[in-house]
Amino acid sequence: MESNANFWTSAQFFKRLDALLEQKGISFNHLSFMAETSISSLYQARRRKTMPSFQTLCCLCDALGIQLWEFFDTDAERTAEMEQVVSQMKSLSADSQTVLVALIKQMK
Repeated sequence: MESNANFWTSAQFFKRLDALLEQKGISFNHLSFMAETSISSLYQARRRKTMPSFQTLCCLCDALGIQLWEFFDTDAERTAEMEQVVSQMKSLSADSQTVLVALIKQMK
């Protein structure tokens, strides 16, 4: 039986983190402050090519204003416009989201 596991390397993790920081206009230092995480521990993880702990990852995601799954959601086919729709959709009520999904389905 094949495994569905797709493990991230430290390089992939920090590449994604850097992309999110750039997207949100946040510095590495400011992120560590917002996440209440030691900047030195993040630099050590990068330098040693290790992954931060799960707790640290959760704190980083909270500081970035994203869900944990969003950190690992790196669909390369997503355009800036698609990201904008997803971002705006989060603020809609459940009913409005349902209407929007139905509208999108009709546009295909």
